[in-house]
Amino acid sequence: YIGIKEVSQVMGMKIIRPFLSCHKKDLRRYCEEEGIVFHDDYTNFGVDFERDRVRNTILNTYSEEEKEALYQRAQDINCKQKEKEEAIQGYLDLYHKQGKIDFHLVEDHLMDTFLYALLEECIPSTMIGRSLIEEIKKQIKSEKPNIQMNLPIHFFFFI
Repeated sequence: YIGIKEVSQVMGMKIIRPFLSCHKKDLRRYCEEEGIVFHDDYTNFGVDFERDRVRNTILNTYSEEEKEALYQRAQDINCKQKEKEEAIQGYLDLYHKQGKIDFHLVEDHLMDTFLYALLEECIPSTMIGRSLIEEIKKQIKSEKPNIQMNLPIHFFFFI
């Protein structure tokens, strides 16, 4: 997923960001018109966090048209990702029902998304990288039976 999700889970809490799709200038104008005090968080103007660094050193050099094109590209990618997440739901349901799954049933173009979702159930998403997904796919394609992989933070993956 590219960007911040409108609804997400952080440390077990549901986070809802209802104004994420609104432009800041529109929110500021609305607040001014309605007499609502608008506050800018000073940390948004720094470069300590990657998102702020990108916003304040790269994106502020883009024209409005370039920003809109970038936003649209991210939306397109996110839409395709959402379609994949919906497409793997049947595989996840089968896995949860049976407690196992024949990975060869999962369509190749959905395998990365399926493995990510499966891993995300047992380890933090920050510990799931491209190399881990690729290694699992390599082991799935292996002819060796009963492969056991050690995963971060004391979890095992049996293929």
